[in-house]
Amino acid sequence: PLIDALKADGLRVEPPILPGQESIGRVMPASGWRAWAEASEAAFDALAAAGGPVAVIGCSTGGTVAPRIATRRPIARLVLLAPFLAILYGRLIPLRPASYFRHLARAIPHLPRRGPALRDRVMRRWATGQDGFRTFNLHATISALELIDEIGSLVSGITTPTLIIQGRLDTVVEPVNARWLYDQL
Repeated sequence: PLIDALKADGLRVEPPILPGQESIGRVMPASGWRAWAEASEAAFDALAAAGGPVAVIGCSTGGTVAPRIATRRPIARLVLLAPFLAILYGRLIPLRPASYFRHLARAIPHLPRRGPALRDRVMRRWATGQDGFRTFNLHATISALELIDEIGSLVSGITTPTLIIQGRLDTVVEPVNARWLYDQL
């Protein structure tokens, strides 16, 4: 709905199709943050070449890629929707989550995905129809965790006006880390 609303307001919107997200299938393919960043930066560059200021919106893992772009490109505005900065309850795992998942991925590369964590039945039904993947690829998850480590030291250098939207009851990403990000900016 957000992309459609922005287009309806007359804005040019170019959401990049990230590697690993090209097609919808039952099993999420492996992909990595460097390829996600490259595709996102290429989409930014295409918009910037058309002239005018460019805003970047990132949701979930895109909300992890977007701050990295803000350290490498002249972004006019940055919007982060539930940025994936930590796995929910990851602090309870005795190992660093990436280390734990590396071991787990050897045996189980794909984990079943739960349905969308939405209380509103109409929105939950809509969201279920939007995401065809029925698994999480642990190699992609590990890569996202590596990106989190990568941007951790970079975010304090971001000067772009930034809006962070994070639900307190999020059941996938750790909501507390949105506050950490806010404090770093």
